[in-house]
Amino acid sequence: MMATTVSGFWTDFIKTGDPNGGDRPEWRPYNPSTRDVMSFTAAGAAFGADPLKQRLDLWQEVWDPRR
Repeated sequence: MMATTVSGFWTDFIKTGDPNGGDRPEWRPYNPSTRDVMSFTAAGAAFGADPLKQRLDLWQEVWDPRR
């Protein structure tokens, strides 16, 4: 259940400053060079490539003030 997973992340983060623990997938620190993120979907939680990256890159290009 997603609520249990998210609650576990938050609880461990509040208690220890680290969201990882238990049998949940590892939530790694954000790295701007890879832009990987924790995604929460109906299939579960997973850390990896940002599923919205292409859309966000497009908007960044459209709204780039240097254009």
